[in-house]
Amino acid sequence: MNRARLTVPILAILLIAAIAAFFVATSGGTTKTAASSSSAISLEQTSLGSVLTDASGRTLYYYVGDQQSGQTAGQGLNQFGARWYVLSSAGQAITSRATSTTPSSGSTYGY
Repeated sequence: MNRARLTVPILAILLIAAIAAFFVATSGGTTKTAASSSSAISLEQTSLGSVLTDASGRTLYYYVGDQQSGQTAGQGLNQFGARWYVLSSAGQAITSRATSTTPSSGSTYGY
């Protein structure tokens, strides 16, 4: 296996660990029985299919060019040291391109 193939899974694991650490730190170490509305993860239908979003509808894991609900402008871009992919309902990277040929919300970002 080459270095590039190992980098993506390692970065994904580190990102998931960082998010988990953030939620533990902001919860004060207590166990919550229900997710608050400001940190809830949900599903939203996009041109890539059903993807994970935060309480505001922003696609995970956050791409700087995606500012509105359901945007996926960063999909497949190789920036910040790795490729950026949105997550499916199973938490897996969706590596396909959008089914629509129209850029999301007038974005100038491309593949």
